[in-house]
Amino acid sequence: MEKKHDENKEKSHHEAHEHHHADKKEISKKIKIKLPNLESKKIINLLVILLSLTLLINLFLTFSISSNAKAKIQQLKEEAKPAIIQLVTIKDSKCSTCFDITEEISGIKSKNVNITKEENLNLNSNKAKELIAKYKIEKIPAFLVFGDIQKLNTVLKKEKDALVFEAAAAPYTNAASSKIIGEVSLIMITDASCKKCSDLASFIGQLKGIGVLIKNEKTIERNEASSLISKYKIEKIPSIILSKDLSAYTDVAESWFQLGTVEEDGSYVLREISPPYLDINKSKVVGLVDITYLTDKSCKECYDIDKHKQILTSPKGFNINANSEKTLDISEEEGSKLVKKYNITGVPTVILSSEISSYQFAKGLQQFFTVKEDGSYIFTNFQAMGSAVYKDLKEGKTVSVTPPTQG
Repeated sequence: MEKKHDENKEKSHHEAHEHHHADKKEISKKIKIKLPNLESKKIINLLVILLSLTLLINLFLTFSISSNAKAKIQQLKEEAKPAIIQLVTIKDSKCSTCFDITEEISGIKSKNVNITKEENLNLNSNKAKELIAKYKIEKIPAFLVFGDIQKLNTVLKKEKDALVFEAAAAPYTNAASSKIIGEVSLIMITDASCKKCSDLASFIGQLKGIGVLIKNEKTIERNEASSLISKYKIEKIPSIILSKDLSAYTDVAESWFQLGTVEEDGSYVLREISPPYLDINKSKVVGLVDITYLTDKSCKECYDIDKHKQILTSPKGFNINANSEKTLDISEEEGSKLVKKYNITGVPTVILSSEISSYQFAKGLQQFFTVKEDGSYIFTNFQAMGSAVYKDLKEGKTVSVTPPTQG
């Protein structure tokens, strides 16, 4: 009985052992890991390499960006610092009229600068002469800027290690000769007997207005200026003679041919004189125009003859200097004679004597006036009067005109 019990116990233990062994095999199958093959290893290695490279590139870029940012910040800090400069000004103490460089110097001082030294030199000092020679300065006054000139945003000329500014306009002192250039002398020749002759004061004012410095100015009567009249072959009075210093004013000098002549000695002689003026050769005053306004009092709707007066004699118009002015009606004997003499076909109109031809704008008037054999100008272009009514003397009726339409 005991033996059978042992056999059963042993059998039970064996079955348990077998069952446990079978469970282990089943578990082993479930947790068994499939090892990668050779191709998979290559892919993994490649991914590792790519990841490493990406990390290296990111590190490099991060470092570069950081370095660039630091460099940029440093650059901005440097730029924000004021430019450390030194100023040297050279002037001619003898030239009180010379070009004023104060504004240009103020322009430099208004920038982001720290001026550590400012020096004022006279043209004749040894140091000034050295700087003039070294930096090729031609016109005085001038100034030089030294130091951090690369930081200055300016139009100043760079010469060696300096920025240089020299007188931009006359008058100035020639650095080489110490001679003052651009102080103009003016002589005006007049004739007191010509009460209606042109006044050249406005012309002189225009010269001064554009910057010409007239230092010496005098007026001489014709009978005291015979030598000048003969020397420069002057034919019209009044006239003006300007010294050769006018050549320093380039704009005026280059356009002078429209106004007069430049003589052998460099003098500038004004020859284009607006009438009236005294013609020395003819011994008469030229440019005093007789103006006759011709009307028809029977034409109540005709335009006002004063329109012609405003256009011809007003300073805002042609500013013609009249010797005489009169208004005649065609019903009057004198007016009727003029209608027949000049074959006038429309009124109101105006008649200008032949003296009008002495004015520079006379040719331009011919688009409105008809020139007769005796040189008189008769107004005939009624279209130029705008919306107006005039009398057609041939047809004996009024005509309404309108200004031509613009294309």
